[in-house]
Amino acid sequence: MTTPRPPEIPYSVTPRPDTGFTNAQLGMGLFLVADLMLFGGLLSSYVLLRVNAGVWPPDQHHPVAALGALKTGLLFLIVAATNAARHGKSSPPRPLFFWLTALAALAFLATTGAEYAKALSQGMAPGVNTYIGMFYALTAVHALHVLAGLVATLSIPILAVPLGKTDPLRLASRRSVTAMYWYFLTAVWFVIFAVLYLA
Repeated sequence: MTTPRPPEIPYSVTPRPDTGFTNAQLGMGLFLVADLMLFGGLLSSYVLLRVNAGVWPPDQHHPVAALGALKTGLLFLIVAATNAARHGKSSPPRPLFFWLTALAALAFLATTGAEYAKALSQGMAPGVNTYIGMFYALTAVHALHVLAGLVATLSIPILAVPLGKTDPLRLASRRSVTAMYWYFLTAVWFVIFAVLYLA
């Protein structure tokens, strides 16, 4: 006797006729809008502090632009690998691009850790001034999001073979929403890089 499958949630993996998006994509979109408010609040605080400061940055302490540029390049690599994995025609998809995305995310986090170690060794503690405090706040919150993206990305190749054979539409949906998440993080990083490293 076979166990009956649980009822399928409508539009969980197929697009809704009224919006053209799946429920997973709509849910990720709502989450990213809420997340945009978080980063928007932090960036607004930074702008207000900078506008009201007579001298900015307040002293000679400044993050290394080369490290920020390296992290930008890693995010470009993540987006490129995510695109390749998302639009791949093999089913289940080849895990190479997911592992490449994960390695680039790990490199991003390692670079952030090295950046913090270098900054602290130079006396750039979060309490030195408001500029350095905002540097840590913005980059740490973004790094936590990268860590979450790393976990989500690693879950795809682990489940790719069993899920790709039994439910390829659900696997494709996971690839799609994970790509949305990485696109968002990359766009947010462009703003952070511009205001913190190039200002």
